[in-house]
Parts: sequence; structure tokens; C-alpha cells
Amino acid sequence: MFSKKMKANLDYYEEIKDELEQNNFGRIALLHDGKLISIYNDEHDAYQTGCDRFGLGDFAIKVIGQPPISLGINTICMANS
Repeated sequence: MFSKKMKANLDYYEEIKDELEQNNFGRIALLHDGKLISIYNDEHDAYQTGCDRFGLGDFAIKVIGQPPISLGINTICMANS
């Protein structure tokens, strides 16, 4: 189960998913407060930026074109499989 903040981030991703997948498939989206913050080439960079700017558990990173995997109550990352 995702927190309300994570759900807001993922719901927003679903709204813009088609456009993101056309132009950024396989890249990493950083989302916060139901908004797209930035797109990264490296998952580690996106995660570190999210931690630095928003704190652990207050953002989502999403590999564009792949389904989410929960890694705990407040944090979400994506598998690279």
C-alpha cells in the first residue's frame, strides 16, 4: 500500500505517462507533491536528488515505462528488469 503522497505522485505519472514514454522511455522521472520535478538518465542521481531536496519517503522515482515496486511504506523505486 502506498502513502497518499506516493499515490498522488503515481496518479500524476499516469496522467502524463503516454507523453513521457514517447520522449523518455527508460529514463527516470522524479516526482514530488503530484508534480514532475525532473527526468534523469541515472536512477541513483534521481534518488539522491529526491533525498537531498525532499527527504526520504517524500518523493517518488519512476522508470518511465515500467510498473512501480514498493520498497517500504514511504519509498518507491523501480526495478530495472
